[in-house]
Amino acid sequence: MIKKLFSICAFALLFCFVGCSGSSVVNENNDIFSNAVKSVTADKVTLSELATFEWDTMYNFIPFTPKEIIEEIIGFSSNDIKTTYNEGHTQLIFVKDNKIVCNIWGYAANLGYFISFGRYDGGYIAIQNDETASFTIDNSSGELLLTYIPEITDFSTARPNPYDEKIKKYGYSITIHYTSEDMERMTQNAVDKIKSLDMLELDPDEIAAL
Repeated sequence: MIKKLFSICAFALLFCFVGCSGSSVVNENNDIFSNAVKSVTADKVTLSELATFEWDTMYNFIPFTPKEIIEEIIGFSSNDIKTTYNEGHTQLIFVKDNKIVCNIWGYAANLGYFISFGRYDGGYIAIQNDETASFTIDNSSGELLLTYIPEITDFSTARPNPYDEKIKKYGYSITIHYTSEDMERMTQNAVDKIKSLDMLELDPDEIAAL
């Protein structure tokens, strides 16, 4: 009886260790990342300089992306996945061998910094470990702000939106917010398109009817 009880206790401890080890790794790497962010003194830093632990891919999703969609995109389920509720939330999910090894999530007031990825097509961004992803750093307002420097500047070459079928499947609605720079760029693109089609000779009513 005692031997059987001992075996049960040993199994329970082993189960707890295995089940909790992932979260322990996540918490440890969260601290590594956050401490690295707060220690930066330069005006520019790379993601690999901040995330010095082992990881394969880093994901960032637009606000309000449902947990189910995040899990489908990264390819597995995890209790460490959380939904962001507005644009003031920072979210970076680092994955290694189909496990989350770091999950930066929260408001600037709690984290001590804010990381912005700006606008990108497709509802999320995925950065591989072997890519050079850089951020500018600004602390002039008293709040530490890191802004991603995208390698893709021509959004017409960005990957197609993978949300089309997923939104239909889960029945969610997602709104993408555009910055003033985005609107200026899109306006200029529209003007260029009109010029290329020789539409400037049309009157406003004819243009509106197109």
